[in-house]
Amino acid sequence: MSGVHDNATGVWAPRMIPRRAFIGTLGLGVLAVHRQVHAQASTKAPRVGWLGRSAGREQPSFKAFLEGLRAVGYVIGENLVVDVRAPEHDKIEES
Repeated sequence: MSGVHDNATGVWAPRMIPRRAFIGTLGLGVLAVHRQVHAQASTKAPRVGWLGRSAGREQPSFKAFLEGLRAVGYVIGENLVVDVRAPEHDKIEES
């Protein structure tokens, strides 16, 4: 039983929390919830650009680049977008 015993009346009374402690705890709780609400992950996939001499995807350096991305967990079209550009092509190819 938590509380304070009043010897004069013989009654147990609940222990009171100081007002400043209550308000401080309440304020910290609100701040903690506020931080959790804004800490959501982004749903937008990162976009990476590849500038090569030709737009061909058969270049060994481009294949190695894609292989390295796969090795660290990126899947093109799911969590990554790759834009390929070359001097002779003005349009963008998306992987």
